[in-house]
Amino acid sequence: LPESAAVSRPSAGLPSIRRTDCRTYCMDFSLAPSDILMYHFCCIIPAVSLQPQEVSPMKKILVIGSAVADIVIRLEALPKTSEDVLVQSQSMSLGGCAFNVADMLRHFRVPYTLFAPVGSGIYGDFVQKELTARGMSSPIRVPERPNGCCYCFVEPSGERTFLVDHGAEYLFR
Repeated sequence: LPESAAVSRPSAGLPSIRRTDCRTYCMDFSLAPSDILMYHFCCIIPAVSLQPQEVSPMKKILVIGSAVADIVIRLEALPKTSEDVLVQSQSMSLGGCAFNVADMLRHFRVPYTLFAPVGSGIYGDFVQKELTARGMSSPIRVPERPNGCCYCFVEPSGERTFLVDHGAEYLFR
């Protein structure tokens, strides 16, 4: 968006704000059956002046959602049924909507609490290790449930296709 563009808030009746007044990070929010919370939300953070006399204390933000292992697989093209394709490269990184928002808040030094269940297994261990390496944590460990992951297939054009394996990070009771 150009700097002068207006950004509308998702709720009806709220005024529009200008892009120069905030940073916007959008996701959706919905509740699914079986106590599984699938969240996406819009986080609008007002721009903060770095002038000492203008800085005021910020309230802590509660970030609720998932932290998962993202398995990024680069390939020439997606396979058709019964077709084999060679993987050009693959990597694993920390992802998930709640982690992404909390990490952005961490970079802007905005106080937050990450409330993202972390399960067990290779993906749960990876998530916990990566959170710890960043000085982050979540108060919820779910050792009886494996953590899920997201497989992200990336084609040379940049087009992405996802396969998700939901685990402990999507279960809130």
